[in-house]
Parts: sequence; structure tokens; C-alpha cells
Amino acid sequence: MFFNKIYVLVNQNQKEIKIEKKLNANQLLNTFLNTLLFLLTVLIIYYSPPILEKIQPDSHGYIDYNKTRQTFYFLLYQFLNKLNVDIIFFQNVFLSFSIVLLVNFINEKTNKFFSIASYLLIVTNIYYTSFSKTILTESIFFSLFNIAIVLFFSNEKKKNLILFGLVSGCLASLKPIGIPISLFLISIFSIRIKKINRILLMLVFFI
Repeated sequence: MFFNKIYVLVNQNQKEIKIEKKLNANQLLNTFLNTLLFLLTVLIIYYSPPILEKIQPDSHGYIDYNKTRQTFYFLLYQFLNKLNVDIIFFQNVFLSFSIVLLVNFINEKTNKFFSIASYLLIVTNIYYTSFSKTILTESIFFSLFNIAIVLFFSNEKKKNLILFGLVSGCLASLKPIGIPISLFLISIFSIRIKKINRILLMLVFFI
């Protein structure tokens, strides 16, 4: 009887080890595929034909400080400039990251067909991707909105609440239209989670 129990325990441990190894292998594969998809997206956006010029009439209001403009983009531009990072390169990378994140979320909630269809619809919309090649707030706004949508449906962890609050705050400080959009998202989000302490945690980082 004693040896039978030991045999059962050993078998259970071996099965758990096999399951753990399989999970780790799947995670590595997913990470590898997501990295490839991210790099592919960066290249697609980079080589897609630009519809908009890099400098638009409104661009100077973000390159140089302008009281009529919200300061978030100006501060981001100045910060990246100090680091010798091209704002266009950053916008491409950030938009690509947000697209891959959104597509992964769609795949998780629906199926591969809808996720692939969504990806193709997004990356082949050259008007949408062209904003990443110009000095305007739109590309960063689109990226933040993509991330906000993913976080909106992922409120189980505290870090997601914090990130959602931060992203919503950035949306509000980027464009005037971002204020009603972020307030709407936060209102619906608060109704969904129904816990005062979690709502307050999110609002602290939103403000």
C-alpha cells in the first residue's frame, strides 16, 4: 500500500512536470510569434505609402509650445528629442505594439479568423497608419485607444486598473476629444467593476 501511494505521487509529479513544460513551450512559442507579428507590423507601416506629409499645418503647434494646444504631445516630443529618438519611429513602434496587443485580445475573445481579419483591416488602412508618419497627436491617440480597449475588458488584476487609469489620463491630456472618451470609458469601467477601492485606485492614476 505504501509503495502504491509513492508510485501514484511520482506519476502525478511527472504529469505536472510534463504539463508545466508544455505550458512553458506554448508561452515561448506565443512570445516568438507575437514578436514576429510586431516586427512585421513595424515593417508594413514603415513601407506603406504615406498619404500625409511629415509636417502638417498643425505640427508646429506641437513642436513648439503653444498655449492653445494640450501639452502632452509637446512634452513627449521634447522628451524623445532629448533621447535622440525620432518621434516618427516611436509612433510606428507604439502603434505596432498596440495593434498586436489588440489583435491578440480579439483572438483570445473570439477566434483566429476574426483576429486575422481585424489585423488585415487595420494594417491595410493606409490612411490610419499614415498618421504615424506625421507630427500630429492622432497616431499616439489611436495607440492609446487600442490599449485602453484591451485594458477595459481586463480588470482582474490591480496593475491593469492602474494602467487603464494612466492610459485614460493620457487620452484626456492628448486631445480635447480624449476627455469625453476617457470619461465615458471610466464611467462604464466603474459600473463593471462595482468595487469602490478598485475604482478609487484607477481614478488616482487617471488624475
